[in-house]
Amino acid sequence: MPSMFTNSKELHINGGQFVVSSNKVEVHSQNGLDLLLKRSTLAARLDSKERNDPARCHPNTRAAVIREIMDWIRSEDPSPSMMWMRGPAGAGKTALAQSIGELCQKEEDLAASFFFSRTAVSSDQSDGGTLIPTIAYQLAFSYPEAKILIRRRIEKDPSVLELSNRTVMEKLLIEPFNSWLTVILCWITATFLFRWMGWFQPRLIVIDGLDECRGEETQCELLKVIGSTIQLLPRPFRILITSRPESHIQRTFGHEEIFRTINLKQLDLGVLNAEQDIRLFFSDKFEEIRKKHRLGPYLPLTWPPKEAVERLVQKASGQFIYASTVMKYLESPRHQPTSRLDIILGISPTPDQDTPFAQLDALYTFIFSSVDDFQTVRRIFGVLIVPRAEDDDLGDFTTPAMIEKLLCLNLGHVELVLDEFLSLVHLGAHDEPIKLHHASVADFLLNRSRSGDFYMDLGVVHEDLARGYMRLIRDEELNGRIQQPQSYVSPFSTIATGPLLPITCEMIWKTSVLSLYTNVLISGPLD
Repeated sequence: MPSMFTNSKELHINGGQFVVSSNKVEVHSQNGLDLLLKRSTLAARLDSKERNDPARCHPNTRAAVIREIMDWIRSEDPSPSMMWMRGPAGAGKTALAQSIGELCQKEEDLAASFFFSRTAVSSDQSDGGTLIPTIAYQLAFSYPEAKILIRRRIEKDPSVLELSNRTVMEKLLIEPFNSWLTVILCWITATFLFRWMGWFQPRLIVIDGLDECRGEETQCELLKVIGSTIQLLPRPFRILITSRPESHIQRTFGHEEIFRTINLKQLDLGVLNAEQDIRLFFSDKFEEIRKKHRLGPYLPLTWPPKEAVERLVQKASGQFIYASTVMKYLESPRHQPTSRLDIILGISPTPDQDTPFAQLDALYTFIFSSVDDFQTVRRIFGVLIVPRAEDDDLGDFTTPAMIEKLLCLNLGHVELVLDEFLSLVHLGAHDEPIKLHHASVADFLLNRSRSGDFYMDLGVVHEDLARGYMRLIRDEELNGRIQQPQSYVSPFSTIATGPLLPITCEMIWKTSVLSLYTNVLISGPLD
């Protein structure tokens, strides 16, 4: 049988199937949408079965935030816009994105969604290369008038799916939505007035957890691609992007020129007080335990005590992941809720093999394991989490400037190191105290069974601080900045040239001499 390509020249084949029957060759080209589907990650969609029982906002919580976002989505502004909702780790960003998406889905206002996840079974949920194909696939069905153009574009050249994110965005979204054929199809289907004018059309695109996309460079590139093309979309799309306030993402939004020209809104969950919402969450969940737990009828009427609930609220520090982790632990049908609450509050010891904060510990472990120089991180966080007495007279040593002096670090090094931990801490000016977003960070780091390799020994932390103060005080003495009474002999003069190891933190912390020196020091030039 002769070859089907006899005497052919410059032959190019893209996709399709060849069927040889007798002397007849039939060519069946693949459907463009099927090819697009293969490059998509539908497991990352809002309603994917792989995202079984996703986190969502508890009823009657986050009402003000949800209202603000929904008002932005429903606004009559005909131009597309973007919102960056950022917040510390565990602040409930994904739950908000899920709840917003479900509201819009119910109102047929959800156009597309993608929920990044580094812990999902499918590794594609952290692959930034599948984001735009997945969004394009969903938009093809949200906007039937654009579907035929998206399909034909891929069938014409399937290799378009191998190109850069920017090119895929241009070929599969910008060109189809700006084509006059789309306008004609709108007229034919009698949807022109409704869709082209922005009435009753799906408009929300949710991209959740951008910081969980693999690779910081990929995260920034996707932001720039979306930012540079959003204004070219002739629809009032609302693109909601959520992430932690990672420094590279902040720099992209803050320094890229494109984000100064587009319609960009920002919502910082870190500055919003979620205390009342968390209190309501605890109250409802405890009531649920009383009604549904098999031991509910036997629980004391005064359980849980109000002061216990308030301690939980304070421990949460606005962190919904803390609150949900605690309640999942207490809801276990095989355990006593009262006993488990005592464990959470530290009244009773944690039984062996028990992991009440497993979800929270996994989050913190991931964050701390992402750094190269953990020894420096350990020293800095040690200063931030060390317990303080109200009358310790040691001043505020949690500013970057003071930490650098105490730990002998180069100028600016504290901000450089903590740049990777903006989901856990708030950095202000160089002379402003660093603030931990969550009280539970200290609980994690100070508990060896929870933090493992990241455990911080308070004795070592105190010694580090004591050495730092001694060094500063000795420097002040040598520079003549501390005026001593004539009858007073410096306790450091006999060890100025010797090792400091014999001087323990307990000895230093309990002497009024150190208190006297540090009072002078803190109020002096080093303040």
